[in-house]
Amino acid sequence: MSLSGHPSKHSSNTHSTALLVGVSCLTPREYTRIFILTWFSSLLVVPCRLSLTLANRHSGIHILSMLITSLSARHSLFYLIKSQLELAFSLSPGAYIISSLKPVTTPSYITSQTLFLLSHSCYTTVVCNLSGTISLPSVILMLRLFPPIALPSTVNVALACFCLGVLFLRPAMRRYIITKFTIIRDIPQLGTSRAEEDRVHGTAVVCGGSIAGLLAARVCADHFRNVIIVEPEDLFDESGDALPPEYRRKRVLQYTVYHGFQPINLLALRKLFPDIDREILKSGGRILPANYNMHYSGVKLLFPESGDIPETMHLSRASYETILRRLISSGKYPNIQFVSGTVTGVDVSSGGTSRSIPSVIVRPSNATISTSLTHLISSALVIDCTGHTPYGGLKWLQRGNYIYPTDLREVYDPRMHYVSFCFKISEDEDFVRHLPIPGGYKSSGVIYSNFADPELDNKTILFTWSNPNKLSIVLGGWGISERPKTVEEMSRILENFNGHKPIPNWLFQTIDMVSKYLDPSSSTDIRVPPLTYVRYDKAQVLPENFVALGDSLIRTNPVFGQGCAKIATEAILLNRLLWEGRKSRTLPKAFGKRYFSIQHSQTGHIWHSNKLSDYGFSTTVPIAQETLSRGGLYRSIRKLVISLCSKDPDFASMLYPSMMLLDTTVSLLCPTSILKVFWEYFMGGGLDRISLFK
Repeated sequence: MSLSGHPSKHSSNTHSTALLVGVSCLTPREYTRIFILTWFSSLLVVPCRLSLTLANRHSGIHILSMLITSLSARHSLFYLIKSQLELAFSLSPGAYIISSLKPVTTPSYITSQTLFLLSHSCYTTVVCNLSGTISLPSVILMLRLFPPIALPSTVNVALACFCLGVLFLRPAMRRYIITKFTIIRDIPQLGTSRAEEDRVHGTAVVCGGSIAGLLAARVCADHFRNVIIVEPEDLFDESGDALPPEYRRKRVLQYTVYHGFQPINLLALRKLFPDIDREILKSGGRILPANYNMHYSGVKLLFPESGDIPETMHLSRASYETILRRLISSGKYPNIQFVSGTVTGVDVSSGGTSRSIPSVIVRPSNATISTSLTHLISSALVIDCTGHTPYGGLKWLQRGNYIYPTDLREVYDPRMHYVSFCFKISEDEDFVRHLPIPGGYKSSGVIYSNFADPELDNKTILFTWSNPNKLSIVLGGWGISERPKTVEEMSRILENFNGHKPIPNWLFQTIDMVSKYLDPSSSTDIRVPPLTYVRYDKAQVLPENFVALGDSLIRTNPVFGQGCAKIATEAILLNRLLWEGRKSRTLPKAFGKRYFSIQHSQTGHIWHSNKLSDYGFSTTVPIAQETLSRGGLYRSIRKLVISLCSKDPDFASMLYPSMMLLDTTVSLLCPTSILKVFWEYFMGGGLDRISLFK
């Protein structure tokens, strides 16, 4: 094995741990001790192999090489991280580092050296990189800084016990972090129904029948005797079929605007609806590898574009919601019922206490606000999926004295607008073939996405395909004073985009071509409302049978495209908690409080990262008692990470799963990644100049 990590032409087939020793300098006992220790390191530091090559140098033993050879490990469930064996800080050649190590002169020194390597590899694996990879540069640099010394036998034994104990704990620590901060381990449980006799007695009342409400209802159908979806709009025709996507919903602000879907959406849907792929393709949608063609200030980020990466779906928001409604009302889930009306509050007159909501108050859609025509629906579980409305769950709980403290909302205003133009693409093969889209029109999803550097510009650009055969160009901005009213005006604004690299010419050519031969089929100009996070996790008093999903809980900036992924994550969490209580026919105690506590760990970070990114723009109005300087260190480190992603595909591949909500960012805390970030700051320059406290 060569220092580059690739097999040399002189390599032969060896075991997972190769131990070549100058036997003339070792007693059989020492040889056995070293072999056992290195074999244990190979066995337990999965999937890494610790190779020690020892050779006779003068009158003692000298370490010639230490190779951690299996750096490629399956990262999360989907991506194979490529081997990274380049030495940190560009310290090369490796022979210089190795020759600077002090020679070994006594057998006890060898034991201490071996124990040190084992201890350091454990530390690197468990503490710094729980994803399972060990950094060769960190081992070599640590040995240069802290040469091994002869230790008393009792210290050797203590070190060995510590190392082995940590190695055994590593899988448990990894499971704990994955379970606490992601929902990956909970996906296999989706779609598994309880036996009829084990279902929760009573009705799960889902308040709102949009995407969040439909997914919540589907989850509850596996656990409750009855599920009722209360939706203000009548979204079915006279025959009881779901209205087609062409029907324009009145209460959804972004119904016709492009929505981004991450792999977590498709993973969840495939468990809940086995026929979802067929339905997506039948509606004209596409299922493609999750490549989003991301750019930052014009610079392309080297995230994986093909190969062993998860799939995602590309279709319109209207088609997605229609598919969900059609599948749920198809008769496969007879315990789900749709009710046309609006939930206006919760009832306390029927003997309820602050620990549980006995029923909800519903005003039928055919009643007016001035009438008192309402009725009660008893509730074993109340799920708020009303979206961003002034009459949502927090208001209901406040009026019924179900919650304390009452002011739990965090609100800030990014003062953002975005303008969208959609073009219905002709079926003319010659026209489609001449569109200058990289990779071709027929295999495109997200064609181009570009996020602004707040120090240079305030606009973001999105160019996408969605069904049925539409190209959408979206221009958004923080505090923008000029919003285009025509495609020509949009092109002119894009030409003046200020970034580290200009917008590619093919994008302008494509826009000119479609606008020349086609008229926009639709256009929108939307003011993003103030964004909110209702911190139910901070409530000291909260009903046991109340949860919230979607925008009624967290409304994030739509430009970051994480809203639907957040809903899917919350639906999976809801299923997890219901599944844990499957042996009881009632909800577990403190169900709502536990839901919001775990939810904050799993989706609260989306709110915080979006908020701190928005704070980078001077026109954003921050949360009360906060200033725009909050998160300056985060934004600077993020910029360094983005700079690395534009240069180092291995680093970008390591970050990719956490961006897709498929893993945590703990993998970025490994020594190699940390050293790369510091190197980028001090030597690489990042994206021009970066101040850590801007």
